[in-house]
Amino acid sequence: MTSGCAREPRTREINLLRGHLTKFGLVVPRGTAYAFRLEKVLRDPDSCLPNAVRELGSARLEETQSLDRKIPSLDKAQKAFADESEDAKRM
Repeated sequence: MTSGCAREPRTREINLLRGHLTKFGLVVPRGTAYAFRLEKVLRDPDSCLPNAVRELGSARLEETQSLDRKIPSLDKAQKAFADESEDAKRM
C-alpha cells in the first residue's frame, strides 16, 4: 500500500503537457493511462505543432519516463519506512 506521493510529479507533468497541447487543438483524455497518446501526438509529423512545442513536450515526456523508472523503488522505500515506523503503524 502506498500513498501515491511518488506518482504526483508524474501526473503533474502529464497534465501540464495535456494542457499545453489543448492550446493547439489537440485533446488527449485525462488520466496517466493515456500518456502514450501524448507521445504519439508529439511524434506525428503531420500534426500542427511547432518544433519548439514538440521539443518541450518531448522533454516533459522524458521526465515522466524517468519518474516511471523511479516510482517502483520509491514505493518500496515508502512501504519499508511505513512498516518500520511506529508512528506509521499507529496510523
